[in-house]
Amino acid sequence: MSTATPRSLRLDLDQVVDAYVHNLNVMLRGFKAVDGCDFLETFVPSEDPTASVRDLVELSRDAGVHRVSIAMSTATAGRLDRAQLGRDVGHFTVDTTADGIELLFATVAPPDDSLGGIHP
Repeated sequence: MSTATPRSLRLDLDQVVDAYVHNLNVMLRGFKAVDGCDFLETFVPSEDPTASVRDLVELSRDAGVHRVSIAMSTATAGRLDRAQLGRDVGHFTVDTTADGIELLFATVAPPDDSLGGIHP
C-alpha cells in the first residue's frame, strides 16, 4: 500500500544514511528511509554527501514533492560540494543550525511529463 506524496518534506541526511546502513545489517528487504515516503525506498546513499543530496532531491522531484529541506551535521556539511550541487539540482539556500546546516530547495519542480512519465 502506498501513501500520498507530501508536498513538503524535511529530511536529515545523516539519519537517512544511518537508517540505510542499519537496514543492510538487520533487515532483508523493505528499506524505509522515512515513513510515508515510499518513493525513497530506492535511495542508495553515496560516500559523497553531494551525490546523496542530489539523489534525494531528484527522487523527491520525481515523486512530485514541491519543497525539500535536507539537514546534515557539520561534519557531513564539510564534505559537501555546494557548487557541484547547484549545477546538479539548481538553486538552493543554506541555513545554519545548532549542529550543522539545512539546505532548502524551495522550488523542486514536478517531473517533466514530456516522456510520458518515464524518468530520463
